[in-house]
Amino acid sequence: YRYFVDLAQSVIFFKQALGSSEYGTIILSEDYFNGLLYHYIAAGYKRASVICAKFVYYLLGCCILLFIYPLLSITFTAVICGIETSYVSLSLDFIVLFVKSLPLYLGIMGLFFLATILFQKAAIAMAISVALSLFFTGFPSIFRNVSFLKFTPMIQLSSITASSFSVEYLITAILSLCFLGLCLGGSVLK
Repeated sequence: YRYFVDLAQSVIFFKQALGSSEYGTIILSEDYFNGLLYHYIAAGYKRASVICAKFVYYLLGCCILLFIYPLLSITFTAVICGIETSYVSLSLDFIVLFVKSLPLYLGIMGLFFLATILFQKAAIAMAISVALSLFFTGFPSIFRNVSFLKFTPMIQLSSITASSFSVEYLITAILSLCFLGLCLGGSVLK
């Protein structure tokens, strides 16, 4: 039973990570291809400001994608199958889980953004982002018992349904947010 639960969580995580990677590749590589980023820089904006603005735009778009997919899934399931509790209670639980999972996703989103900045060609950036999505979903699930992997987002995402925050979750969230900052810094310095 636990294997199927882990597999389902891996598939959901992969779909959401894949959506974030594709979204980032599409919005950024198009701007590179059309010369829009260079146009902003030529117009007098600092490169760091342009990249930071794109980064915020990308993160907001990814957060919307991360929020809509599970919300629609819950809504459709509730409508088709019915629910034993109120929809408001279910929605509040979903919002709490979304807020708890967001710091874990942000570091991975930063990595996808950095990959798109480093490899400006859409096909290369997409291939690297998909490979990273597969790596982040498959590797921790296979080697779940390795002690240092308990600090990976995939492992912590499977444990955030607990009512309290664990030390491992807090460490992983802090590491993920630090990684997000490093990816932004790497994107700006490139």
